[in-house]
Amino acid sequence: MNSKTQATAADLSAAVHTALGSYPEDIMEQMRRASDTMAWMSDIFRTISDEVRSGRAAGVSMVIIERRASCGEYLADDLADIANAWRGEMERAMDAAGIKRGDAQ
Repeated sequence: MNSKTQATAADLSAAVHTALGSYPEDIMEQMRRASDTMAWMSDIFRTISDEVRSGRAAGVSMVIIERRASCGEYLADDLADIANAWRGEMERAMDAAGIKRGDAQ
């Protein structure tokens, strides 16, 4: 990267931080976490579905099925809380920067 490109990248990073309240690398880390969590949830629900579809669910303890479902519920709730907090931070930063949001009334 030459010095002009580095300056432009730094300027863009600063602009993103001003607009959204987070640096691009932090936003990408949150997206990675969300993606990972959704993949875990998918695995949990796929396992439950496979058990039920294969007929093996009759031999599987309802406690095990309930634990898998509870784990999925926990991950979904946790991800929703994180995303909601992150969204609030971005909305406050956008408001402070004078950026009109699409959902603003």
